[in-house]
Amino acid sequence: MAANITNSTVYCFTVDTVSFSDYALIVAIPILLLLSFLESRGDGGRRSGSGGSRCRRPGLLVPVNFLDTGRNRWAYAITLGASTNMCVTLFNGSFGDHFDKWFKLPDNDSKPWLQQLIALVSAMEVGLVYFPFLACLKTRYRMVGLPLGLCYSIMWFVVYVLEHMGCLNNPSFVSAELEITLPGAICHLILVVKFAELSVSCCKNFWTKGCRSVVDDDFDKVAGDSDFRYVRRLFAKTRPDTGPVPWYKWYFRKYTRAEDGVRFSARMTTTMVVSFLCLYSLAVLEMENGAVLIEYIRQQSKPIAPRIDHLLYAFKVSWIVSGVAALLIHIAYILVIMVNYRKHMRALYRGDVSWMPSSFQPSTANSIYSGMKYSGTQIAFILWGFIVQQATLLFICAIIYGLVSYPNFIVRILQYIGPTLGVTAATLAVQMSLSAFVFSHDKINPSDEDRPLAIDNRKLYHVTSYFLFFFNVMARIDRSVLMPGFENWDVGFRSYLDMLRIEVCHNHPVLLVFCQRLLNAAKRKHREMLEIKTWPGDEDPQLRPLLVDVDFTFKSSDVFANKRSKFKWLVLYTVLRNPTVVGSRKHVISMEEVERDHVYRFLAERLFVAKAKGEPSMNELYQGAGNFRVKSLDRSYGTFGDTEMYNKARAGLQRSLSLQT
Repeated sequence: MAANITNSTVYCFTVDTVSFSDYALIVAIPILLLLSFLESRGDGGRRSGSGGSRCRRPGLLVPVNFLDTGRNRWAYAITLGASTNMCVTLFNGSFGDHFDKWFKLPDNDSKPWLQQLIALVSAMEVGLVYFPFLACLKTRYRMVGLPLGLCYSIMWFVVYVLEHMGCLNNPSFVSAELEITLPGAICHLILVVKFAELSVSCCKNFWTKGCRSVVDDDFDKVAGDSDFRYVRRLFAKTRPDTGPVPWYKWYFRKYTRAEDGVRFSARMTTTMVVSFLCLYSLAVLEMENGAVLIEYIRQQSKPIAPRIDHLLYAFKVSWIVSGVAALLIHIAYILVIMVNYRKHMRALYRGDVSWMPSSFQPSTANSIYSGMKYSGTQIAFILWGFIVQQATLLFICAIIYGLVSYPNFIVRILQYIGPTLGVTAATLAVQMSLSAFVFSHDKINPSDEDRPLAIDNRKLYHVTSYFLFFFNVMARIDRSVLMPGFENWDVGFRSYLDMLRIEVCHNHPVLLVFCQRLLNAAKRKHREMLEIKTWPGDEDPQLRPLLVDVDFTFKSSDVFANKRSKFKWLVLYTVLRNPTVVGSRKHVISMEEVERDHVYRFLAERLFVAKAKGEPSMNELYQGAGNFRVKSLDRSYGTFGDTEMYNKARAGLQRSLSLQT
């Protein structure tokens, strides 16, 4: 902290956030250590001492999962967006200047490696300072992490407020600094509100549920509600008719369709939020400094060259107008990126890759490497696009100013290039007119939408094509026909495609829901095995409804002894119901061709026999399985008597046998 006196009359109290980050480490490191000791390890702790007691070691904290589509992905984006001001300081190379107050640094110009080391230490310091925000949001021990995160976010919000609020009455205060750092303060305020909301909700759960709410039970869930919603929509036969909707809702559903379960990942939300904040900071900094510089040049040149004063004033106005227009265009561009992300993810979920370049076949290592670069590449492209867009709009503003101020000059230019443009436009219009009215046949039926693709007046068509050949070649010199084949040279487009591939492989709702169902079934089966010790006989009236479905009784030895046989039976049942998946099993792939042919023939014979003699019941096929859900499984999946399914299986087996032969 520092108390600065800017002049003899105004006392300005400010807090330097860069210097405060050193003191914030004193709070951040204990928070991280506490949460790491609460985090469980994969080995469950190591035994120490002769008694074999367990000594809990700290676990590895994960700040953010960029592949996550969970509930806190926007909070992750706001947290990284709050660090934008620190990142700008890192980019400027001025973050390490405050190290001089701790120890004496030699001249960095004489030792370049020391400058790189200082930059690395500065980046690590910024990462440690903002690590507690993410760790407190992500920890499963929400009763501990949320209050700590609330206190930590309040501390940083107060620091951001004191950084500039104490100097608002100072005449020498630069408003551009406040405009640039304002988004960071707003992000910290949002974090305070988010942690306060989560803390109140956690306290309510603790009051109603007790100690069970201390640990988040949903922490280990693989699939979220949006994934189940997506799979549920896949199984829905028809969509419900919601009736007419307002126009704004229609556009929102058309371009976002938030109800279909396709959500933005943490990587995408973080990239878009940081892109917006960096774009805003760059636009404000560029427009403010540019306007100040132009005004300074204008004041200095007014006594020397008064004739260019109106030119500089017009340039200043054009600079601000082009900057604001480029900023609005790129904000809309960020929204378009988000809409296209959902559209592309939805297409990849369906397996549709037709919109990708056919030559795009990267390796796994290149996909992972390029996908990791997506966030930085996207932000850099947006910032560079803003600069190029502003320059283009500035040129357009100059043309408009020239049209208004110098009409004679514009007339001379039009006299020079006007005839050329007129001849070109007339030639294109003549070609289109000939194609529409001379070389096209009439409609066969008046109700047809278009004319048949047949050429009329062919001799005239050939003569016209011959002479226009040379003109069309000349007109196409300025356009390369090879550009569509160079998509792999576009680093930004490749990183976007690789990022989509990685996210589809890890976030596909069908995959996540399937894994979640397997995990739930495994947990339920494990819990039942622990609870079931012995099964009573049929004399127990409470269990009699369960035993009606089966022809046997349970014993604890049956549950554990027949686990492997039940698994084999379920595999066999699945293979018999879906014969085409046999070729994808690991041990079948590793078989020799003759052995694989025997497997296909065996399955075909079993199916043909079952079709000829009739399907036996499940209990007849598998006696003593020790699984009271067998009949329910049979009712869920039907029987082999389904003619349509049998024909599909037979056709699949015949295709497999034909491939083998």
